[in-house]
Amino acid sequence: MTEQRERELICRAIDQRFSKKQGDPRLAKQIIEIEKGDIKMKKKLSLAMVLAIIALTIAVTALAVITIKEVGRQIAENEKQQGYFVNWELEKKIKLISNLADLQYIERSDQGQPNRAGGP
Repeated sequence: MTEQRERELICRAIDQRFSKKQGDPRLAKQIIEIEKGDIKMKKKLSLAMVLAIIALTIAVTALAVITIKEVGRQIAENEKQQGYFVNWELEKKIKLISNLADLQYIERSDQGQPNRAGGP
């Protein structure tokens, strides 16, 4: 059997199988335009992706609030025990500043110590 004959048999079988089906001309036109590249398909975010992004945003916000509250609690506790920050012992100041640097609220200098505001 030749290749041409096989194609004819396949086309005839497809035609017989789908002859009773009604096509949607609008859908056919859209498929042809997409195939030609006239229409670009829109990429849509799925509902699950949107919900995941929202959940992640809420989780990160909650973590930031908890962290900020913890740092604030630590400062308030030290101020309650020792007075204002300027009166703290040097070791406690270093510990607080190191914690802030570890949490990336401030940058460390080249010497490995946190940068002082307004200092060299």
